[in-house]
Amino acid sequence: MRIFSYRNKLLLRRILVILAVVAAVILVFCVVRFIYLQRYLVFSSGTVYFDYDQELTYENLEQPQLDVSDFPIEMVDPEESVSVGGSDQELKTLSGYYITTAMMQDMTAVNQALEEVESLSALLLDMKSIYGNFYFASPLAGANTASADLSAIATLIETLDREGRTYLIARVPAFSDSNFALANQSCGLPLSSGALWMDSNGCYWLNPADSDVQDYLVSIAQALSELGFDEVVFDGFYFPDSQNIVFEGDKQAAVAAAAKAIREKLEDTSIRVSESWRLGLQGDKIVWNIRRRYSTLARLEEMSFPQWNFADLSVWKGGILDNGGMVWCKYLRNANDTYGVHTGGVTFWNPD
Repeated sequence: MRIFSYRNKLLLRRILVILAVVAAVILVFCVVRFIYLQRYLVFSSGTVYFDYDQELTYENLEQPQLDVSDFPIEMVDPEESVSVGGSDQELKTLSGYYITTAMMQDMTAVNQALEEVESLSALLLDMKSIYGNFYFASPLAGANTASADLSAIATLIETLDREGRTYLIARVPAFSDSNFALANQSCGLPLSSGALWMDSNGCYWLNPADSDVQDYLVSIAQALSELGFDEVVFDGFYFPDSQNIVFEGDKQAAVAAAAKAIREKLEDTSIRVSESWRLGLQGDKIVWNIRRRYSTLARLEEMSFPQWNFADLSVWKGGILDNGGMVWCKYLRNANDTYGVHTGGVTFWNPD
């Protein structure tokens, strides 16, 4: 009798099909069971175990109702208003643009949209997602980058910083950071079971009172400052209002102390000064605009002034300083002697 007859082959094929179906069912069951049991997963002291006794509740946090009386609207009579700078002061149109993490998935479309904006005054960019993915090449150890064109984002920031006409603002979720919480579980917000608390978006949050968390935010702000940002906005800088979070102490006081500690640490860092000059003609005048930007707040101890050097004083006969003083060549000892003064502006003329 042949072992691999047609009938035996057909039977073997049916058995293999049945085994494949059983294996697929077992695999689907394991995946579903893993997803369902993930809520019972507890991280503790480098070990992982399941705790089926914990009570899982869903919290629907309601937004506090605002009292309109706390925000009074005062009407000012136009006749009582004070004009700043005089009625002949030229008003400047300000324009801003906000680039979200979703928009950064298509930087070509973002650049095209920015080209249509006239005189871009300010630009706000999301530089980190709520899950902890950075939208720039972060120098922080173990930092996870987002799946976006980071080189195009860096080029945009570098170009705007070099031009010096746009105020760059980086928006960073402060305490919502799943990546850092999973890599540093002691920095997360624990539940009574030992698991980490997560919000409705499935994100783990960091403990504002933890010094490592504060140093983490300081490092992010310093890295963004080095990229050329004028300001860093920490969004979501508050303590989640959940009764399931285990925390001893005043939550609001902990957030205020964290803000103070971060601000003090940033004030101790070195300051980066970027300066740009723009010279232009306006009628018969030379307009000289100097713009300086500082990476952080600082108290400046020394000052310097720009200086004009004339090869020969014969090019002008006299000058009027903007503070009312006058300089005449005839008051100098020799024809090519110079006269120096600190002033914001001076008008030279030659009647010939």
